Amino acid sequence: MEWITFAIAVAGFLMSLASWIRSLWIERKNLIVSMDFESQYKESFLSSLYLNAVIAFTFENKSSNSIAVTFIEIQTTSGEKYRANLTPGYVAHKWHNEIDPGVSTYERFVESAAFPVNVCPFGAAYEYIIFSLPKDREWNDLNQIIIHTNRGPILIE
Repeated sequence: MEWITFAIAVAGFLMSLASWIRSLWIERKNLIVSMDFESQYKESFLSSLYLNAVIAFTFENKSSNSIAVTFIEIQTTSGEKYRANLTPGYVAHKWHNEIDPGVSTYERFVESAAFPVNVCPFGAAYEYIIFSLPKDREWNDLNQIIIHTNRGPILIE
């Protein structure tokens, strides 16, 4: 009889341990970030020395906890960092055609992300992010992108 009690206790312990490990695995920080580098470049409204680079980011949260992207930085090989604009800015106009294909009507403004970008559990967000970069900055000089979240930074080489 004692061995049956012991076997049930061991089975219960192993099931509890498996449940705990599964819970930790699902709740870990698991944010997948992809970028669309077909960026739009526009002269900055503030200065002729800066260029506004618009990059489309897709944030995919594969964990059971929500993740908030607080800000994004681009770092160069020399260590300089350029932070994304934290307030929404103009990206483009959205147009659609009427019955006549030659006539387009204005539908709405497309704006960049307002930070923090909240990504719900097992959800995704598609946001435009604006970086103000000096005009003389080359894209191949950029080393990595640092995405700061409420659950720790994510580095993208």
